[in-house]
Amino acid sequence: MVQSSIHTDCEENLGAGICPCHYGNRKSHRGVREIMGTRVILHRIDRARFFGFEYVNYGGVFVPVSDVEKTLIDFNYYHIKLSEETLESIRKKIDKVKLLEYEKRMIKIS
Repeated sequence: MVQSSIHTDCEENLGAGICPCHYGNRKSHRGVREIMGTRVILHRIDRARFFGFEYVNYGGVFVPVSDVEKTLIDFNYYHIKLSEETLESIRKKIDKVKLLEYEKRMIKIS
């Protein structure tokens, strides 16, 4: 089973120059898309990797949005390079304990 989510809005919360990621189902085509005026990167994700999200109301629709720690894990998992400016912004906001918990969870899945 494959789940769907949208990463934390990186422009606003992490730094400029990157776009959120959306995780789609098996029928979704991967790549960069524009959804509701925002560039997103479409990836597929299995149920075991679907964690670190909260539901956020976007125009009356609740969608799962990843926290900054899960966003960083997923950028690393999908080999998405981040600018130094963005990495510095992440370092200021990240919960290191939560990040280590997520890393351990990803290792168990692999």
